[in-house]
Amino acid sequence: MAGRRRVSVPRTQRHQAILEAACAEFARRGFERGNVNTIAEAVGVGKGTLYNYFKSKEDLFLRSVEYAAGQVIAHLKMHVPRTAPAPERMREFVLADLSFMDEHRDEYMLMAAMFYGANFLYGTDGTYTRVAMAAYREFFAMIEDICRAWIGEEAVTARGGQVLAFQVLALIEAANLYAEADEGAAIDRRRDVDRIMEMLTRGLGAVEEVS
Repeated sequence: MAGRRRVSVPRTQRHQAILEAACAEFARRGFERGNVNTIAEAVGVGKGTLYNYFKSKEDLFLRSVEYAAGQVIAHLKMHVPRTAPAPERMREFVLADLSFMDEHRDEYMLMAAMFYGANFLYGTDGTYTRVAMAAYREFFAMIEDICRAWIGEEAVTARGGQVLAFQVLALIEAANLYAEADEGAAIDRRRDVDRIMEMLTRGLGAVEEVS
């Protein structure tokens, strides 16, 4: 009787499958409770095989965060027009980020957990902060670039480019939090984007000199 033929999976494909499974596990259970065996089982490999790809559970967690961030950036680049007027680019950026949150809950929840507290919960040497900021660097750079085209380099410099980027992110996160908290209400991302754009339009006026 012939033995069962073993199907070979390319290393890059398996690597991605592990990261996707890890995003789901860590997003739903957190780092401490996240189970490496569960991740391995989801991919159909043994725990030992998983460690051929990642040095440790923490390494897998951090690489998962980087993978999730890469998915966000790829999604934004696909949907945000590069040559459109700045307000239109910002509108499409906000809409694309919100749509990513809706369509890729595991990746989004993992990034949110990492960015808003995992450093305090899981590490004290700055590793988590550095990984989170590096993962978000291109995200923030895209926002800053749009703001420069919208209000000019001088105004962005006066406010602080990264400060503006955080403020835009805070508005997006607030809209998502409101949608989650308002149980039973239909999610209307176009309405959310309109509200965010109104606040940004009002708030991105000229900087006044402080005497």
